[in-house]
This record gives sequence, structure tokens and C-alpha cells, in this order.
Amino acid sequence: MSIVIPTYNPGNDILRAVGSVRAQTFADWELIVADDCSTDSTYATVENLAASDPRIRIVRMQRNSGSARQPIFMGAKHAETGIICVMGQDDEIEPDFLERLYKRMTDTGSDCALCRMKMVQTETGAISYVPAEGFDFSRVITGREACKMTIGNWLIGCNGALVRKDIFLSCQDERHEMNMDEVDSRVWLTRSAKVCFADVNYVYHLHSSSITRKISPKLFDVLATNIYLLDFLMAEYADDKSLLSRQWDICYTSIKNLLNVYWQHENEWTDGKAIMRAIAHAYGELKRRPLLGSKRKQRLWLKLSRFSIFCYFCHLKYHHHE
Repeated sequence: MSIVIPTYNPGNDILRAVGSVRAQTFADWELIVADDCSTDSTYATVENLAASDPRIRIVRMQRNSGSARQPIFMGAKHAETGIICVMGQDDEIEPDFLERLYKRMTDTGSDCALCRMKMVQTETGAISYVPAEGFDFSRVITGREACKMTIGNWLIGCNGALVRKDIFLSCQDERHEMNMDEVDSRVWLTRSAKVCFADVNYVYHLHSSSITRKISPKLFDVLATNIYLLDFLMAEYADDKSLLSRQWDICYTSIKNLLNVYWQHENEWTDGKAIMRAIAHAYGELKRRPLLGSKRKQRLWLKLSRFSIFCYFCHLKYHHHE
């Protein structure tokens, strides 16, 4: 199988990730580090590791993409095996991780194998798990069933999944927003006929300094990706009104919550106009979709609240300038 690690200035954390791969009981792997034009010593560090282990190699983007998604697909296209596993640059896997996942995948004839995510809060040491305690890891389900278990709440996790390469690469397009990898996981789950599980941990390290947790303009990318996911679900799961309602509610809530973030940090943004455009665009896009959300949120949406008035003003102002 091929493990792909997208990187950008990981520092010494890359040594932990690579070290956990080299410690695997399953030895028939290749590791592709896909560097997004790091400005630290990442390239030299991985080259030194590759010199002592021919299973490791590094590929580099021609220019910085600003998200992990494009490096991931670049690495996957360089893969020489038929199975892809994506790891975070500062995460790690247990020594028997690949062996147990691969065995489950082959024993069940599945297109995808999922594990348990052990989420560790770096600053506090707090630990949580997805799936939660009591989950039946012996089950085999359809990819469509698995996808439904990720909408609203992540009842299962997709980090560290083994996925058939052809299915994985079928998700590729030119979008680069942060969180698009979460859309991709729903796409490759839907396209997987069978999904199995293995009771083994993928260790996900949560940092307050992570780009996905910082107060930055990149946070607002989720507005576009939530709408994109809604459209995908509307196309693939048109008859499941409950599922579509959950995702509509997520779109609504993300606009509402990020609008509050915008107000709270209004004087700190270096590109407030771009953020306003993102909010306005998301509001306009959701307004053009059917009212699929819960009855309560539909009523809130239709009220001329401070929230909707502000969004509508942004929408008008943005499109007036366009």
C-alpha cells in the first residue's frame, strides 16, 4: 500500500509520523511525502530518511497550494500500489495499524477500511475517540451507509483509512478550499461498495495553532465546502430528506457562527472584503437551495433577523460591485 503524508513546515513532527510508519509490522508499504513548498528543513530531512530506506520518497509541489488537498492528490498519483492511506504530518499510527486494516480489507473484500481515531489535545492531554466506545468493529456496511454516519456528527472517522486508489483518485478536481478533504471522504465512501472497520488506533494530534483552528480568513472556506457537500448529497441521496436536512442545517449554522466570528474580530481582518464576499456568496447560494433544514431553522432563516439582514446586505453589496 501507499501512505501519503502532505506536509508544510512540519518541523520535527514529521519524524514522529514517518517513524510510526517505519515501525509497522506490515512491511510492504511505500511512503510518499508530498511537500507543499515548505520553507523549513522538511525536504532535506525526508531526503536523509529516504537515503536509509528506499521505501520512502518525497515529491514537491511546483508552488504552494495553501491547503493539504492538492499535495495529497499529487502524492496519490505517484503511488505505485493500488491502496492509498493518507496521514497527517504530525499524526502517528500504532505498530500493527497497517497489518490489521489490510487484513480486514482483504478478508472482507472491501473497497475501504476504517479505523478508530484517537484524538489527543496536545496542550491538555485530553483524549477522545471516534467511533465512541461500544462500536461494533466487526461490521461491514455499504459506503452509502458509512457516508450517512458522517453527516451532522462524525459517528465514524476517515483519517488513516485504506482506500482503493481508483476510487480515491476519482474525487480529484481543482478545488483547493480548506476542509475539501472532508468532502472527498464523503465522495469516496459513497463510491465504495463495501466498507469494513478494524479496532486499531490512528492517533490524531490536535493543536491550537493548527490552521483549521486558528482565527484566520481560511476558516471561511468551510462556507463554500459545506454548500458543495450539500449539492453532492442532493445529487446522490435525493430521497433521504433527513440526511439533506442535517446538511442544510450545517450550512445555515456555519454561516451564522462564522458571521459572529467576523463581528467579534472585525477590526483584526487584513482582508475583510474577501470575508464579506465569502459570507455573501454562501448566503446567496443557500438561499437558492430548497428549504431543507429543520422546521425551527427554516423559521429562523425566513425571519428578517439581524443575521439575515446583514447577510442580505453583504450579498447585495458584493454583487453590486461585481
